[in-house]
Amino acid sequence: MTVPALTASHERFDLNSVVIVGTVQKIRPFNARHVLVHMTSGSNRIALALPEEQDITLLVGEQVSVQGWLEDVPYEESFAAFLQRAGRSDLFEKYAELAPLKDRTIQRALTVVTPAATRNIPATPGGAEEDPENAVRLEGIVVRVWAYSRNLYVRLAVYDEHAATLEGDGNAGLPRRQARYVTVQFTDGEVDGRALRLGKSGGHDLQPGVIRRDDRIRISGRLKGRVYVETMREWISRAKCTEVTSALPNADTLLEGVKARYGQVVIEATKLIQFG
Repeated sequence: MTVPALTASHERFDLNSVVIVGTVQKIRPFNARHVLVHMTSGSNRIALALPEEQDITLLVGEQVSVQGWLEDVPYEESFAAFLQRAGRSDLFEKYAELAPLKDRTIQRALTVVTPAATRNIPATPGGAEEDPENAVRLEGIVVRVWAYSRNLYVRLAVYDEHAATLEGDGNAGLPRRQARYVTVQFTDGEVDGRALRLGKSGGHDLQPGVIRRDDRIRISGRLKGRVYVETMREWISRAKCTEVTSALPNADTLLEGVKARYGQVVIEATKLIQFG
């Protein structure tokens, strides 16, 4: 058998597929390109990003089955929006020192499912399924590894068939692609009964269960909602405005005490292939 040459027409893409069933909770405009659909799948809150040009009938309260892929949609969050989320919009009036932050923004990204196909599921007497379908297959390059609480996390750069083409040439004459960045969670630091641990980038030992930056991995799993908290100190640090904090009265109490909760979608891994 002759193996075809690797050309642009035989470009190899990373896996990125999602199948999920859930109930539509809310639909709203998001940006110039997307309509955002919030849905629940079991106990998880998932967002769909419908392209503006996609014509579809979708009603709040309907149960739907979605096939598509994951992507990260960037958006800007203002300091005022952070304070509103934290329930402390009054701080601008109380502290004149915060005035320089009024128009400051930071960039965030929302992990969403972009549907390739959406199918309405007829209502059943039993209502929504207790354990609806929720399956993800994903492949990419590890760009960050970290531990939080009892879990391990990796951030993957994924170059799938839907990735946008960038200017300039890539490797071997192939197009340059825009990566998607997706977070994978290894609950309790394990996958499929195997313990995992973080390793240093560039390591070449064959110890099983060591995950490093620059590893290429393939995972199977399910979408899972995760809640995390960000403090006012962390927000200001991300905005690179830490000089503002030196003038604040009771700075430490204020910066650590004002907190906002955020929802994040991660892939909880159940299977793992580590290439090498």
